[in-house]
Amino acid sequence: MTNTNVESLSIKALFSKDTSYVIPSYQRNYAWEETQVKQLIRDVFDKFKETNTQNYYIGSLVVDIRENREGYVHFETVDGQQRHTTLCIILAALKSLKVELDITSLNLNFECRVNSKSTLEYLFENGAKDENAFSTFEPNILNAFQVAHTYIKQLFKDEFQTLKEFADYLLKHVIIVRTCLPNKTDLNHYFEIMNNRGEQLESHEIIKARLMNVLSKNDHIAFSIIWDACSDMGHYAPFRFPNSIRHLIFGDDLKQLLLVNNKGSELFESVAQAMESIKSEQFIERNESSSLEEREKSHSLISLFNNAEFQDATEPESDIDDRFVSVINFPNFLLHVLNIHCSESVSLDDKKLITEFDKYLLRCDDNPVSQDNVKEFVSKLLKVRVLFDNYIIKRDLSTITGEWGIRQLERKKSNSNFVIQPVSTFAKSSNNEREQLTMLQTMFHVSYPANNYKKWLSSVLIYLNEQTEVTSYKLLERIEKLAFEHLCEITKEASNSKTLDRDKLKAAINRGVDVQSYIFNYLDYKIWQKVTFNEDNEWQRSLLGDTAQEHIDKEYLKLFRQAVSKFKFTNRSSVEHHYPQTSKIEPMDNTLNNSFANLCLVSSNTNSSLGNASPDEKKQNVIAKHKSKAESLKQRLMFCYKDWYNPSHLKADDRESGIQLHAETILNFLLDQTPDLS
Repeated sequence: MTNTNVESLSIKALFSKDTSYVIPSYQRNYAWEETQVKQLIRDVFDKFKETNTQNYYIGSLVVDIRENREGYVHFETVDGQQRHTTLCIILAALKSLKVELDITSLNLNFECRVNSKSTLEYLFENGAKDENAFSTFEPNILNAFQVAHTYIKQLFKDEFQTLKEFADYLLKHVIIVRTCLPNKTDLNHYFEIMNNRGEQLESHEIIKARLMNVLSKNDHIAFSIIWDACSDMGHYAPFRFPNSIRHLIFGDDLKQLLLVNNKGSELFESVAQAMESIKSEQFIERNESSSLEEREKSHSLISLFNNAEFQDATEPESDIDDRFVSVINFPNFLLHVLNIHCSESVSLDDKKLITEFDKYLLRCDDNPVSQDNVKEFVSKLLKVRVLFDNYIIKRDLSTITGEWGIRQLERKKSNSNFVIQPVSTFAKSSNNEREQLTMLQTMFHVSYPANNYKKWLSSVLIYLNEQTEVTSYKLLERIEKLAFEHLCEITKEASNSKTLDRDKLKAAINRGVDVQSYIFNYLDYKIWQKVTFNEDNEWQRSLLGDTAQEHIDKEYLKLFRQAVSKFKFTNRSSVEHHYPQTSKIEPMDNTLNNSFANLCLVSSNTNSSLGNASPDEKKQNVIAKHKSKAESLKQRLMFCYKDWYNPSHLKADDRESGIQLHAETILNFLLDQTPDLS
């Protein structure tokens, strides 16, 4: 066969014993979902019901010949892998429904995705009769099989004879067009151009193909396993690695990589050595059942872990639920890593992902990208991803509440088995530090929900990457300093100044509704921190100043304290005037009305529901609806004043306005106890 053929193949011919296909490592994982799987089955079913003798074309398959000898051809799949894999899944579903197929085995392989291959083979041979066997299988392929199996049963019900005729039609009359690329085609370049049509490749997949194109083929497996593990932002990276090498890379406690001060491409090279142990499934099985002593003798990362203590690793992986919601997506994470790798001010806008990689890594005219540079970047990718997993907030989906927290995976021995579960990263630190770290990061996250504005995250990751040891105290100190520096940046003050002009800071904050959400969130964090970790007399003095007790409503002060204890940051975007701009009673001076003292940050729904109600009416409405659960701690603090605005307060027998009392203390509190900027 020459490398220029275009052939129309029946599905039976596609799965001929004389041919085999491999999905190269630069291609994406199997990604078809329920709608796409059902659509392919339905299209064939509709044509079958219309006529069971005419051919039906389902698309194309673009390949490159890797090996061509007499009676056998081995192809590399360049385009069409999603459809080809789905056909394998449909055949497995038909076989599980007791349909006899004139196909004895599947001829589709995956270059470095052992789970994908083993999943397809198991389903084709066994169907879904043993769900316990699915613990280490590829979930997307398994889900697609279950969809296909259920949908085919629905279409044919108990009409087994019709189902057999459908299977016969599928094998003989459903046609796929296979095109072989010309010899010496630049496959990575073709792959990128080709996917700029139809279902376009995501930008990070294009970057993956370009980086792999720099490396030798011997390094593709190590690159791909690291990249794919890091790209799954909804799980912990260690559990995206094959079982057989996970403990060699991350240690039996899953923490050893954090202790490795690797340089250059050392980490990549070590992973590449470890990956040598899984070139064949037979070797994987031997390795997984081998003793600790045998594992230590194999090529691995153990040489880097001089002080690590390794234990027997036999825990069942099916018990672990390591899912979480990440604060960023993978393209954005790549930009953070690029920023660290190049020590440049890289844009965090993932729409510019390819542009930024071209600028700083792939097409640097003065310093062309080399294999060593790519390996060094991928080493950094893995190290920073492990830091991200362990020290950045995530929403834990394995818990009922799914609250934000800073958690890492911990491996513990329970009876005769080992149990792996997400636990607090700083379990041995004080509750104060753990809670403050979570609240601080959540404060940043809700202030800047868009990925391209998460400069705070870059600063934290840079700091983490520079540390040989991370403690809760030092990390908290760094992020608190970062938080105040950012306040100064917003207000156009130089954050590295030893002395701050507080009057200018206050003037910059008193900008009416133009004040940034971050300032409200940062203030709410400081209020929460002060009240949570201090005695009543101390936090009241800080938040209320020397305000006489006659100006404070003790019942609302009690409700405020309860609200602080239950406070969690949520996405808020609407600036609320506590004393309305259009008042049904006495108008307030516009400057005072638009001062920071009269404002708070709430959700749009809350703002619209409060409307032009008076401060007293707003207090009653909010408390009645939310009770001790608060959107804004500043708002709840404002509720504590009996008279928010009293235009006749100059009279000796009248109480002073709450807004003026609040204005005197709240900005001082916001700017007090600032980090040492020297």
